[in-house]
Amino acid sequence: MTRIASKRAAFKALDDALCVEEKASCAFALRDYKLTVSKGIPGIEDALGEKFDTAIRKAQDENDRQGILRMALKELYEDAIYLAGTQENAEFQRFLQTHLPSHVYEELKVAIAACSAPEA
Repeated sequence: MTRIASKRAAFKALDDALCVEEKASCAFALRDYKLTVSKGIPGIEDALGEKFDTAIRKAQDENDRQGILRMALKELYEDAIYLAGTQENAEFQRFLQTHLPSHVYEELKVAIAACSAPEA
């Protein structure tokens, strides 16, 4: 069973399809999810708090010159692929569906499907 697209090609298509603001929404959704599932872990709220918000907003203002938003998008994409087929996947998908703009969520689903679907 071969894949229609490599993970790298599917991610590149996703990255190219989203603007800076949409990538920022992915970064914030990833942060919110990590805070939700990591409750009680010491230091996690500090690491993903005000400094995180400031870094994401700065990346937006600078048109993601340093690639911070791209890295966050890639982490979200990789997490979605990793969780596909697990018991946590349905919860993760519901979370993303409610925390991302609908068109961004659809683009993410397309990218995941493109690298995991069998060749016709």
